[in-house]
Formats: sequence, structure tokens, C-alpha cells
Amino acid sequence: MENDAIAEGFKCILEMHGMIYRTVIADGDSSVYQTIVDSKPYREQMVTVKKIECTNHLLRNLCKKLRAVAETTQQKMHRKCSFVHLRNVVKTNILKIRKEVTKAIDLRKEEKQPDHYKAMEQKDILNIPGHIFGEHKQCKKRGRICDYDETKKNYVPFLKLHGLYQKVESAIVYLSGYSDSLLLKFTNNPAESFNSIICKEIGGKRINFGNRGSYNARIAGAIVQYNTQQVLTQVHKNMCENVLPIVETLEKRQVKVARSRESREINGRQKKLKRESGTDCYYGSNHKNRIFHSMFLSKTSTKSFGKVV
Repeated sequence: MENDAIAEGFKCILEMHGMIYRTVIADGDSSVYQTIVDSKPYREQMVTVKKIECTNHLLRNLCKKLRAVAETTQQKMHRKCSFVHLRNVVKTNILKIRKEVTKAIDLRKEEKQPDHYKAMEQKDILNIPGHIFGEHKQCKKRGRICDYDETKKNYVPFLKLHGLYQKVESAIVYLSGYSDSLLLKFTNNPAESFNSIICKEIGGKRINFGNRGSYNARIAGAIVQYNTQQVLTQVHKNMCENVLPIVETLEKRQVKVARSRESREINGRQKKLKRESGTDCYYGSNHKNRIFHSMFLSKTSTKSFGKVV
């Protein structure tokens, strides 16, 4: 039913607003996209809808697969200290692998090169497991700047011996197949947040929406709430002639979060100033220097005062 509703929406958007959706940002659900392709909503316009994978879902699925690798058990091996240690090595480096993937994406996006040059992103992703676990041969071949500690142990041979590296590599190979979607770095966060607001407005499945215009009115309220973050206070003001303090506080907080999110997208994140470690001016040797400095100032002030008089 969900697939048919989305496919019908692609058809109706052309009649209602004269628009064509050329791409759809999906979260790995292939059945929805296949239904859209089979329905051929823009057959007369000779337009085929293309699919872009959500970056957040791709990275989340990668972390899920790596956690499964870190929790694998083998017969007669799950109690050995070496095998348990290697599983912990994989577990502690899951977030590092994700950060390296996002870092590689950002570096390729910043480079002003043709599209075929950006296809090297796939090879960058395939090199990440070896880079994280201590083998940097491919880093030198790739010509990338690699900051690594020479004293760090190379776990790649040991992971291969126990079959863990092959499982990590298979998860990375699957992710590298979507390098074109990763370079675009699109997410379906706006749709997810809008659906959450709809669920708040309609109250789930506990309310009867058989009355005329009830569902449409609530969806319209969700749209206003998503765009302005202030529809709830207006409803309370019109119905009860007053606004609850907690409702007003919540909406002010939502507006503040939305504004800070917009400023971060425009200006970027501001780095917090770190305080320097050490003693202050009233402790230790600094305290003595401050006393001598104050005594010197008092003497010079008295001398200058005598000269003036």
C-alpha cells in the first residue's frame, strides 16, 4: 500500500503542480523504487526516475555490519584470548572507519576535478580497512596524506588469519558500490522529521479520522508546524484564549534549534575556545611575581607623586 501511494504521488505531482521528480532519495527499500519505475509516471516526457541512496542509512548499515563482525563466534575459538582481543579491536574501530569514510567523501567533494576523477572515491573507501588496522601500503600507492604511528601494531595479518578481516572487507566493498550516492551526500532527514510531526498531529491510530476534513486539516497543521515551528501556540490561543507556558517554552526551544541549524549550514560550526592548562596569577611563582609587580608600581607612583607636588 505504501509503494502504491508513493507511485501515485509521483503521477499526481505533474498534474497538480506541473513538476517532475527526476530523483528519489531512498533508504535502501528497493521495492518502493521498483514500484515507481514500473508505474512509469513520466512516460510521455521520456523521463526515468533515478534513485539516490541516503548517506545516513548507508553509514548506519555499515556500522551495523561491523558490529555483527565484532560479535561473531567461531567453534573452539570464542574463548581464546587472541580471538577475543581481535574482536575488540574491530569493535573499537567502528566509529573510526565511519569517520574515515566521511572524511574521504569531503576530500573528494572539495577537489575541483571532473566526474570521472571523483570515481576514485571507490578506491579510497576500499583502502580504509587496511589504513585503520595498521597496514599502509595502499596509502602510499594512492598518494594520499596518511598520518600514522609507526609503533602501532599491524592487525591485518591476524584478522585475516581468523577470518574477521574478510568480513569487514565485504561490508566495505558493499558500501563502495554506492560511491556515487555518497559523493552527493543527500539524506532524507527532512522527510523523516516531517513524518514525525504528522504522527504527533494525528495521534497515531488512536483517533477516528472518518469525519470530513479531519485528516487533511491535521496534515495542514503539520505542514505549518514544520515550516514555522509555531502552530501549536496559535491553536491554543484560538481555542483557549491563552497559551500554556510549557507549550510556549517548547516552541521557543524549537525555533532556537532551527535557527542554530540554519546558521551552522551557512557559517559552519564555531570552534570553542579551549582554556590553557596551568596555574592562574594568584598561585605559585605567578603570585610572587604579581606581588613584586604591585610593589614596583606603588613605589613608582609615590616617586612620581612627589615630583608632581
